[in-house]
Amino acid sequence: MHDYRIFHIDKNGRIAGPATVVECPDDRAAVEQAQQYLDGRGVEVWKGARMVVRLDPFIARPGG
Repeated sequence: MHDYRIFHIDKNGRIAGPATVVECPDDRAAVEQAQQYLDGRGVEVWKGARMVVRLDPFIARPGG
C-alpha cells in the first residue's frame, strides 16, 4: 500500500486546506477513492512529489 494525498482545489485553482491521506495499492485505486471527495470543488491526488490527477467536479465520471 502507498500513501496518497487528496487536496481540495478552490475556485482559483489553488489547494484549499490540508490533505486527506489515504492508503491505496496503486494510482487507479487512489483516483477512485478521490472521486468520493468531489463536492462541487475539484481535487488533486498526489503521491509524494508527483501529481497523479486533477479531477473536475463538473465532468461526468464513469459509473457516476
